[in-house]
Amino acid sequence: MMLEIMGCIIGQRDPWLMLPALGVCLLGLIALFLLHDRAEECVEVRRRNWVALAAITGGVSIWCTHFLSMLAYRGPLPLGFDLP
Repeated sequence: MMLEIMGCIIGQRDPWLMLPALGVCLLGLIALFLLHDRAEECVEVRRRNWVALAAITGGVSIWCTHFLSMLAYRGPLPLGFDLP
């Protein structure tokens, strides 16, 4: 099972689109942890805002990483987008 998952990640993905996905993931995690550290330093009134911003940042970075990795997927069936 694990070999099938690794084969899908390595063999059926465009590596040039996976690199930006990895970059977005890393930058999102760094921003998430920096915002969380900032939240711990604040007073209680502002802490909720910083935690909410950290949660939004984490969610958006996960969504963007997923979106980019799905664009990089090259499966056995031809897929495309109709821009017009």
